[in-house]
Amino acid sequence: MNAKERLARLTKVLEAAKGRDILIVLTQLDPDAIGGGLAFKFLLKKGFGIDAAIGYFGAVGNQQNKSIFNLFDLGRTLKPLTPEDLSGDALVVLIDSSAVDDSRVGVTLNPRIVVDHHSGTTLVEGDKTFIWVEDTGSATTLVTELIRAKGLACEDDEDRTVFILASLGVYTDTDSLVDAGKRDLEAYAWLGKFYEQTELITLLRYRLSRYYFENLTHALTHRTIEGPRLVANAGIIRPDEGDDLAIIADLFIRMEGISLVVVWGLIHDPDRPGSDCVRLSARSTDISMSLGSFLQDRFGAGGAKLSQGGKGIGGAQFKPRLTWDGTQVRGQELLGLMGTRMEQIVFAE
Repeated sequence: MNAKERLARLTKVLEAAKGRDILIVLTQLDPDAIGGGLAFKFLLKKGFGIDAAIGYFGAVGNQQNKSIFNLFDLGRTLKPLTPEDLSGDALVVLIDSSAVDDSRVGVTLNPRIVVDHHSGTTLVEGDKTFIWVEDTGSATTLVTELIRAKGLACEDDEDRTVFILASLGVYTDTDSLVDAGKRDLEAYAWLGKFYEQTELITLLRYRLSRYYFENLTHALTHRTIEGPRLVANAGIIRPDEGDDLAIIADLFIRMEGISLVVVWGLIHDPDRPGSDCVRLSARSTDISMSLGSFLQDRFGAGGAKLSQGGKGIGGAQFKPRLTWDGTQVRGQELLGLMGTRMEQIVFAE
């Protein structure tokens, strides 16, 4: 289906759910999720007269996300969510994700509307659901196509903020447009008509925290290579440092002779004892391998997308279940044991 046909399908689903509150859920915070989520909220409000709520799970992590929240005061619009927020009757919308059992959420989701660009979804569209999962560079590209099909445009300063952040979503998720396809470039060019490029450049010149360099150092000194595969351990990291893994993975995949990279860390929140989990970011330049299937087969979790340039980009998060004499293994001991196990999983043929 093209964007107009998809819009007609979405319209029917919204009409069937008329009168229900709508909650746009972001299970991760990155520019594509933020830009796509706010763009979908814009579509609902300006195109259908629906004032949807929008929220996120996890933390406002790296410096870029913090810059976005501060510059545009997004804390007024995007609210942190808990599993209890999903217990009501609100219709759930997933943007930039199609995983119903995401460990960051804590409960199984039952979304009525999904817009995503990561392969491997098990969701099937029905009479009352709208499931649009397609291989584009960013989820925001798909939302932008819906906005254009609806005939909407930027009308005021509030709209311009949405369009700037939507552009950022397309730009970052296509590796600065290097991996952008025709549809991504068209979406980016159209969004760019409504703001000055200097406004976007400000968001690209963000500082990296000192913790990022500590995590990078740990990954550099705790990496193992077998053939074309590389596994790197970034150590014990805070919840708001999780996005560092993706930045480090993007660096390692550029190493000569490497076609698969898995960078992982143990996410530790001192305020939530027992909540430790493993998070990983994976990159692949082997076009013969489905990265999404690899992550599911090896880790039983995760998803991935294939860039227009043929690069696999994915990640996963899961709870480690290592015990000794009935006691849960934690901290540095868990990190060491997981290091050995991660290498076994990735390097196994």
